[in-house]
Parts: sequence; C-alpha cells; structure tokens
Amino acid sequence: MKQLLKVIGLELLVLVFFTMNGIYASVTSASNPFLSYLGLVPFALILYGYIMFSKKSRTALNLFSTSSVKETLLYSMPLIIVLVIIYIGNGGLNLGDYSNVVLVLITHVLIIAFIEEMIYRGLMISTLREKGIILAVTVSSLLFAITHSLQLLGGQDLLSTVIQVGYAFSTGMVLALLIALGQPLIITILFHGINNSFIVLASKDGNDNFTFMILAIFVIYAIFLYKKLKSLQNHIHI
Repeated sequence: MKQLLKVIGLELLVLVFFTMNGIYASVTSASNPFLSYLGLVPFALILYGYIMFSKKSRTALNLFSTSSVKETLLYSMPLIIVLVIIYIGNGGLNLGDYSNVVLVLITHVLIIAFIEEMIYRGLMISTLREKGIILAVTVSSLLFAITHSLQLLGGQDLLSTVIQVGYAFSTGMVLALLIALGQPLIITILFHGINNSFIVLASKDGNDNFTFMILAIFVIYAIFLYKKLKSLQNHIHI
C-alpha cells in the first residue's frame, strides 16, 4: 500500500505541475520555447536537487552506469532508428534560428524529458520494483499514457489523442523495459528529449504512416525486450 500511495503521489505531482504550467502558458501567451514551460522549472530543480544530495537515489535510479557500453549501444539502436524515421517523416528540421534550436533542446531534454523520465522510468519503477518488475514496468507505462491523454481536455481531437496515448504507452513500455534490463536512465532521457525536439522543430507536419511505422517498431521491440526480461528472470531474480 505504501508503494502504491507513493506512485499515486508522484502522478498527482506531475499532473499538478503540468496543469499549472498549462495555465501559466495560456495566461501569458508565451511563444518562447523555454518560457512556455517555465512553470516546470521548479519541479525540475527539485528533482536535480534530489539526485545531487541523495547518494541512495543516484544508486537506485542508475543515471549513467552500465555494465557494457557495447550492450547499451545495441539496445539503443532501435531508438536511433525511430529518431531517423521521425526526422525523415517531418521533412527534416527547421534550424533557421540557432537560439531557438538551443532553447528547444534545453527545454525538452533538461526539463520535460528529465522530469518525465525521472518520475515514470526512475522513481515509479524503483518504488514498485519489489512488487515485481513486470508490474512496475506496466504501471509506469500506463500512467505515462494516461497523463498524455489529458491533451483531450486541451481541445485536441479524439483520434489524435488515441494515437498519442498509444504512442506514449508503447514508448513507455520500451523505455521502462530498458530500465528493467539495467540500462542507464540517461539513455531514456536523451531519446525522450530528442524525440520531442524533433517534433517541435519539424519542417512540416508528420505523415500518419510514419507514426504507425514507429508504433509497429515499438510494439515489436517491446515484445523482444519483454521476452529478454522473462528469460533473465528464469536465471536470476530481477
């Protein structure tokens, strides 16, 4: 029960901060890629402070350490392929304003991706791990997807929201399974942030065919990672 309450608390924390930031962005009509997410900066700073001053958290969350750089690179290859597909599908990137590009990367990697990966792939999985790693992976991915469904409240059409939720869940499963298999959190943070940045900086609206292609890759990769995890569980307790 204690673990469940902690996970619910983390989810509510995310919802509160993102809702407050949405209100702030609407009231101020901020168009700057950094200022439009300024309301999330305090949340990010709290999490950075938690990592800096808690040795236990750095160990439990495994931000950078990996048993094999080669293995981490191999696990990352499907993520790189997805980023290439996003790049092609969006007609490349609009890099006209260098300062804007830097602000987008800072905002989406160091703030948004950092917050979401710390909460969903870091703290939630760490909290629920003793209840079973498969449960931890599934719950964190479901909550990640549910959070993205709130776009519907902002006026986004139902079909786009359904696709986004499916995308978020499949992405969440892949990233959570990578963490369950001992990969460092920095990999999921970088992928998440670059993925978001590519979408924001897109030269044109992406084609749905590319979205479904990425969904297929994530589903297949999630199945592969799940089988890999189950195989390891047959030999050692994770």
